[in-house]
Amino acid sequence: TESVTVTAETSLLKTESTEISQNVTLSQLNNLPILVVGATNSGFRDPFASTRLVPGVQYCNTPPACNAVTSLVINGTPANTYQTRLDGATMNPTSPRLLGAQMQAQPSVDAVEEVAIQTSNFAAEYGQAGGGLFNFTMKSGTNAFHGSAYDYFVNEALNAGQAFTNAGLTNGQKAGQLVRNRARRQDWGFTVGGPIVLPKLYDGHNKTFFFFGYEQFRETQINSTTPI
Repeated sequence: TESVTVTAETSLLKTESTEISQNVTLSQLNNLPILVVGATNSGFRDPFASTRLVPGVQYCNTPPACNAVTSLVINGTPANTYQTRLDGATMNPTSPRLLGAQMQAQPSVDAVEEVAIQTSNFAAEYGQAGGGLFNFTMKSGTNAFHGSAYDYFVNEALNAGQAFTNAGLTNGQKAGQLVRNRARRQDWGFTVGGPIVLPKLYDGHNKTFFFFGYEQFRETQINSTTPI
């Protein structure tokens, strides 16, 4: 008889390169509080929030601290001097990041498989990055059809009423009724992927796949302390 024994150990240090990096998986993104993006104060989910898991990174994307711009500093480098790539392709905005709010053109969180964050000593192929490099790897189709759907929503009916706003009731409001400022927000979407199959024409199993993701963000806010 013969036997084969395979053993493997995780290296404490990277010996093949000098880069300092960290990968953030989809399950980690799903467990992070990643609402609210930059000066826009929008409520769609922000995959860049994964940077908060990485040592040496300071990320500010929530008002009032970042009312002017979204700020990301990596290991003390100038703010927002990083580069982002989507499956290896550069996806930086055309306008300078230092001059306005960012994160408005970003991949949907549910379509992201993994985020690789390199903060120092990365290879020469990433030389365009000054402060760090973010490489988003998107999901892909498989031999089995799969998908997901989601809806993150906010509605004032679920909020507590504002105190001291029940004077001067009009329009049939009941005594003691408190004003709830209108705040309605929805971030919804879906993903679907699988093999490309054309009955009696083409079978894409193990060869050709597709993946599609869609996300829409809608928000309505009306602030008033006077009952109407």
